[in-house]
Amino acid sequence: MRLPRVLSSIAGVLLVAALVLPGIVAVPGERKSVEPPVFPGATGDIVPAALSKTPFFPPLPDVEGVSVLLFDVTTGEVLYERAGATPWPPASLTKLFTMYTVLDSVSAGEFSLDTLYPVPPGAYAGNMEPGSSLMFLGPGQVVSGDQLLYGLSVSSGNDAAFAVATLVAGSVDAFMEKVALDVRALGLAATSLVEPSGISAANVTTAGDLTLLARALILRWPEETRTYLSRQEFAYPQPENRGNGGMPPVTQRNRNSLLWDYAGADGMKTGYIDESGYNIVATAERDGRRLVAVVLGIWAESHSEGGAARSAAAAALLNWGFDQFAAVPLSLPADRLVTVLGSDESVPVRAVRVPVVALTPAGRGALRGEIEITPALWAPVAAGTPVGRARYLVNGEEILDVALVTGEGVVAAHPWPRFRDRYRFRVASLFDDRRGEAALAQ
Repeated sequence: MRLPRVLSSIAGVLLVAALVLPGIVAVPGERKSVEPPVFPGATGDIVPAALSKTPFFPPLPDVEGVSVLLFDVTTGEVLYERAGATPWPPASLTKLFTMYTVLDSVSAGEFSLDTLYPVPPGAYAGNMEPGSSLMFLGPGQVVSGDQLLYGLSVSSGNDAAFAVATLVAGSVDAFMEKVALDVRALGLAATSLVEPSGISAANVTTAGDLTLLARALILRWPEETRTYLSRQEFAYPQPENRGNGGMPPVTQRNRNSLLWDYAGADGMKTGYIDESGYNIVATAERDGRRLVAVVLGIWAESHSEGGAARSAAAAALLNWGFDQFAAVPLSLPADRLVTVLGSDESVPVRAVRVPVVALTPAGRGALRGEIEITPALWAPVAAGTPVGRARYLVNGEEILDVALVTGEGVVAAHPWPRFRDRYRFRVASLFDDRRGEAALAQ
């Protein structure tokens, strides 16, 4: 499965040989790693980790849903996935894509959250399709960008989606072109959206792409994401919106019941249309770890049953992720050097990436690290030259392999150091090739 963008300045470091930490655990064939994202516009893929032939996996969560995914934003690990690449109409989860593009436009200075705008006629509540959830925009009103984002996230208003699209880009079609550019920049190849509200079943995405979008929102705009997506209630219109008279404020509750019921839950979105059933993207943070749960395709006889079922499924995933895994930093000695033959210099060693891995509680098996480094290189040496690797194992099974490279370069030296080292190397090699090279590296 592909998933990229993907995840955060992930701190942490490499383990030295014989270092023992609590056991690492994950779902066989389901746990994947990702490079930290760089914003804006960076892409990348989550690829399968080499994990998993160890017998110490936690019991899998039993949750409803056609497509299910649990992601650890802190470590960059997919902890659980079922049919994460299945195309699915996202319903009102589409509004997360709309919010991303709006916030990107705000960051670029192209749209103001403070300005009061006349409501575009095409976004009046009365012009929305039957069955639409509404913010209740209407003729004669003015509305701020800030209120429209609350209308998207709390009221889940289709009218809010069409209004903000028109105000940001001049038309809905032009806005959807901007959304398509953002989707491409995020590397969400499975996503195709035709309108900004989610009312159309022609909108298509996957649990994997929604995970990447959620991560991008969280990492790029952490404060804005929490502000708009964690609010429990929103009332509209206010006196400043109505002009001369008009309807009284309508207070609506956020349909994400986890905001009330789940400790640490602080945002994301729900969605429903007949074609896709009940869906949710939920996030929660506990003890410095943030998880994102995506559940798509729950069917129920009523909105109350469907809403309860999707919340229960997301809560079960989050509970499993918090209970079964813990983040533990890894470290690499700062003084690790490689001798450069043919010069009088040594170069530091660094990891290609510096991961933090998700570890299970104690008793699941010990995590050990091994470092293999070439003792010497011949000048000239370019920065980034491969010199070895760090391997992580659980009960003898490799679960992570990180390349080690030179952190600096060394230019070709004067002929004398090269002659000296080649002579010493050849003499030492008469006894033992590896011992000779190691001797020179000391």
